[in-house]
Amino acid sequence: RLRCATSAGVAGSACAGRDSGTGIHVDTARASSPRVSWLLAATPEIEAGVDLARGVELAEALRQRLIRGVGGKYQVVSREALNRMLASSGYEADAPLSEAAVRALGTQLQAAYVVCATVRVEADGRLSMAASLAPPAEANPTRETVTQEAGQSLRQVAAALADQLVNR
Repeated sequence: RLRCATSAGVAGSACAGRDSGTGIHVDTARASSPRVSWLLAATPEIEAGVDLARGVELAEALRQRLIRGVGGKYQVVSREALNRMLASSGYEADAPLSEAAVRALGTQLQAAYVVCATVRVEADGRLSMAASLAPPAEANPTRETVTQEAGQSLRQVAAALADQLVNR
């Protein structure tokens, strides 16, 4: 159940709540004019063989590219704000979140869109990142996938994926 609070959250004065499905405590912006439209991109689910640090780097690069792509229309939840929400619920900073957890968190945050992503290592050792950009309640959003090319940095992989998500 949501309760009003004035703790430092995503946007200062906020309504706070705990999602029963994820246990993540969320501070959401109080409705005001004009209302903030949030876009949430958390650390992706990480499959076996992927170092958490690489997943965190991909998530941050994805957020930064999304800010450039949608910054005028949506407020991308920062890594710091997301980590405050996670910490207030007993999660570690930059904890990878499942698609269900990202959707639940996005719903509670009243995000316009969430990015649900997965990172895996291909048989040849390259990283592959798949993600969708959709409203939290959308049942089967289209996923885009980018696989790391030889010499391509993680930042470049995330940027290519963000561009595909925003421009489709």
